[in-house]
Amino acid sequence: MATRPSPVQATLRSGGWLFSRRAKFLFIPAFIFAFVNFAVFISIDIYLGGDALNGYAKDGHYFLGSHGAYTEVSRFVWTYSYWHTISVIVGHGSVFLLAAVFLITGEMVLEKKLPMA
Repeated sequence: MATRPSPVQATLRSGGWLFSRRAKFLFIPAFIFAFVNFAVFISIDIYLGGDALNGYAKDGHYFLGSHGAYTEVSRFVWTYSYWHTISVIVGHGSVFLLAAVFLITGEMVLEKKLPMA
């Protein structure tokens, strides 16, 4: 009777990490999305002077906040900043959740290198 290979036996290498096909198909794109989305978020946050989650809306005025400083913006910009901030949180959460699942199931493992004798 043929034994079914473990997910790591049918692996794809990426640095010192070994991924099953499913892990590579899901984790790598999620990681790239989260990384690029975060870089864009930081760039826009610096350009606009803050983000909506650290800001506030009051009496039809919208403010982005960063380190106690507030910048007034249009409702459209505030709404965009709000949803972009949420997408960063969800993107990072997805990467951590996928990593946890794939590490627990053994579909993603760090290849251990033996020291040279």
